[in-house]
Amino acid sequence: MRASTLAPVALDNPAARLHALLTRLQAAGSSTVSITGAWAAALGVEASAVPGRVAAAARLLDDLDRMIARSDGSNMRAMYLQYAPRWREAVLSRERGWGSPSDALIDAGSLATLGVVADFLAVEESEGIVPPAAEIDELRRSLAEAMDAVRDAHDLPPGVRGLFLHRLHDMLWALDNLDLTGPDAVKAVPERLAGLVALHPAIRRSPAVKTVMDTVGAAWQAFTPVGDAARA
Repeated sequence: MRASTLAPVALDNPAARLHALLTRLQAAGSSTVSITGAWAAALGVEASAVPGRVAAAARLLDDLDRMIARSDGSNMRAMYLQYAPRWREAVLSRERGWGSPSDALIDAGSLATLGVVADFLAVEESEGIVPPAAEIDELRRSLAEAMDAVRDAHDLPPGVRGLFLHRLHDMLWALDNLDLTGPDAVKAVPERLAGLVALHPAIRRSPAVKTVMDTVGAAWQAFTPVGDAARA
């Protein structure tokens, strides 16, 4: 499990998450560091883990594309179409090898424009909020306890235990990778588990199921603005 090292920046939309990543990449890049090395430093991982993590980062580009396509701002769409190729090249480095120097991967203007898009989406398309690191660490501890409860829940069929554990691992991964996933990935887990419980109402009687639903419900609330949570 990765320790929480996220800077206190907004991560509530794909442009904001991409901006945070590319800002760290720009800071790590230099003429004496390879692109792979700069990504490793920016992501806080070993070089061998860079391809998988960059592939996850590349999905932010697709998420951003879909979000801009459904937005109402025509000027924002025009700005996006102008700068999106530069952001995509900064992530994928298609025009130079991964062993090439990492200086000038993205220019200041392109990065600043991405920040403008992130601010626009924070108002128009925010996925939720990201709670403080201490609260996220407490959620991790609660998830670990919930997983132990499910493993020991012999009143649940093995297949149901497996599904619960799978979803809890999904939430744990999302918490450990908020710089890529954002609030939506966390909030998706309680919604899926609620569907599972609705399909198998008899499992509601299991104390482990109550523990799980209380835990993921607390996570959903932590990542949801107060007004939205009150209306849910």
